Amino acid sequence: MGSCSSQPLSPEGPGAVSGHVHKKLAPMWVLSVQDFLKMSGVPPMHQELMAQGLLVEAQPSFLVLFVSHQWLGGSHPDATGAQTGVLRSILRNIIEGHTEVETTMADQFHGYQRKLPSREQLKGAYIWFDWFSVPQIVGATPENRDTVLTASRRAIRSIPAYVDASQVFVALVPRLPHNDTGRLCNHSTWHRRGWCRLEMWCKLLSERDENPVVVAYGADSAQFAAPMDQIHFYVHEGDFSVESDRQTCGEVVQKCLDFRLANLALGTEFKQRELYRFFAARYEDFAGLSVPSRTPREFLTHFRFGSQEVAVQQKTGMGPISCAAASGDIGMIRYFAEAGASLHTRCFSMQECDVESGATPLHLAARRGLRSGDGLKELLQLRADPNAAFGQTRTPLSYISSAEGVDLLIQHRADVNMRVAPLWISPLTSAACFGAPVEALSKLVEAQADVNLCNGGAGLPVLAGIAMSRICPHAVDTAALLVKARADVDLRFQPGGPWRALELISRGYCKMTTRKEIPFALKWFSEVTSGSTALGVACFCGNEDMVEFLLLAGADPDSRNNRGHTPLHLARHAHTQRVLEDFVGASVTLQPTLSKKTAKLKQRHDGRAGGDEPLPLAMSGVHWVGGIDDDDDSEQMDDEILTDFV
Repeated sequence: MGSCSSQPLSPEGPGAVSGHVHKKLAPMWVLSVQDFLKMSGVPPMHQELMAQGLLVEAQPSFLVLFVSHQWLGGSHPDATGAQTGVLRSILRNIIEGHTEVETTMADQFHGYQRKLPSREQLKGAYIWFDWFSVPQIVGATPENRDTVLTASRRAIRSIPAYVDASQVFVALVPRLPHNDTGRLCNHSTWHRRGWCRLEMWCKLLSERDENPVVVAYGADSAQFAAPMDQIHFYVHEGDFSVESDRQTCGEVVQKCLDFRLANLALGTEFKQRELYRFFAARYEDFAGLSVPSRTPREFLTHFRFGSQEVAVQQKTGMGPISCAAASGDIGMIRYFAEAGASLHTRCFSMQECDVESGATPLHLAARRGLRSGDGLKELLQLRADPNAAFGQTRTPLSYISSAEGVDLLIQHRADVNMRVAPLWISPLTSAACFGAPVEALSKLVEAQADVNLCNGGAGLPVLAGIAMSRICPHAVDTAALLVKARADVDLRFQPGGPWRALELISRGYCKMTTRKEIPFALKWFSEVTSGSTALGVACFCGNEDMVEFLLLAGADPDSRNNRGHTPLHLARHAHTQRVLEDFVGASVTLQPTLSKKTAKLKQRHDGRAGGDEPLPLAMSGVHWVGGIDDDDDSEQMDDEILTDFV
């Protein structure tokens, strides 16, 4: 699967790839959505579906959904049928118009918008799902075992081609127990699985970046996700049941990187040059290889600078020190700094790489995880500004990815509570939302980062930020650290300035509109930023792990936002409502005393099996935000606020 060389210089170089198209080494077997929707119970494996004549080879004219999922057992991915049952339910709900796939507010803020094919197109689509589409060893006979093993391996190495041939990437991550261990599996555990990371990285590095990624949480809950959210979860650092798979997957990622670089090298646009330099700089990090030592001439050639003079004079974009910082090349950081290159070149926005406009070399170095220390140290010794913040970018502490990095920045007088426009989010809140390691966040807390700093700007409390972020693989551990540090579990959103105006306008619109379906952004500003607590945010976003944690941590389930709505009002999804059922009485108001409910909730924490049966979309006596009229209290409050605003 390609050389282990770490020199992806050009189509003609060691990292070159012939043709710039991923090779399909095995047929891409897919199952029609209509046949899938007719199934029930335990899903049949590839060999059984082939025998039934239900699998067909994907054609260029097909609309294909590539489904990535975590196996819920060692020999069978879904022995109870619960996981595929959720997939059937969410597909059926989307096709029939009962469920909309939403774009998170964070992605909308950064301009990331995607949409699904039409419902009619989805009805006629096909599914690639490994249990269906790849020959399974457990179904082999002694006579054909070698043949099945070879076919399986060829299919696995064809995953990049399969992803490229698909129009929608689906991460199937319902909250279900593992059939062998009993441990809960969900979006966080999916993130940690090496094979799941491989599939996501194939999508991340695909040339077809306009195709949507959909994360399916439950039968009525799905969100669009930006592939850039996954760029900090390296495949070689994932969990593998078979250790040798780590190297196999690493080789596949390296091949995908080679393809991406080869295609970017052919481009003539400024954006393509910037992306080329970024991926060339992070090549070793992403592939799990050692950082090479380069001479100045090799460095200039590697990053496609016309000459040293051109490189040194660059003031914006991926200049030489940005390239050296992103790649961890300490010698080249020092060399080009001495040659007069700027330490504060500002990158343009590269959403594909999770790089915001204004990022300096120090920001790029801070994102390198456990490899970030040497680069940060060198830049700081050269007097790079530890509080630099330009464009959309916040201070380097906001993007920290290691405990060592926190120590280095603080030693050089980084301000642990510095906030900048337009969001005015603290470094602690930003880092926690980005999924920074708990050890790094602990260092920020030790350095007196304010765990309750959220007034003004977007007004985002740190626990609410974690509750709305679905990409943090250790959200509950992070929340536990912050609660121990006296983060207020009932702290409400406190927006100011234009963010407060957005809240008022949204509330006025929701009060006056006759539309049955209110756009997600208006729901967000009228309900969530309108004084909701972290528990309300978790309920609105369907983050049941955080719902459970916050309830057990003593969050007040009766706390009302500025519209008079409790977290129960904001729970829009069945899987969140199931958690809340343990705490709800016959009325709208939740019971504030949780001690009697704790044991029952802990039992439910192990998860419960799902299926094809429709899940309850509302509970008796409760008015839900998602389409049912508001209660009298919220109407009165919105009448008052609308009058004041007008």
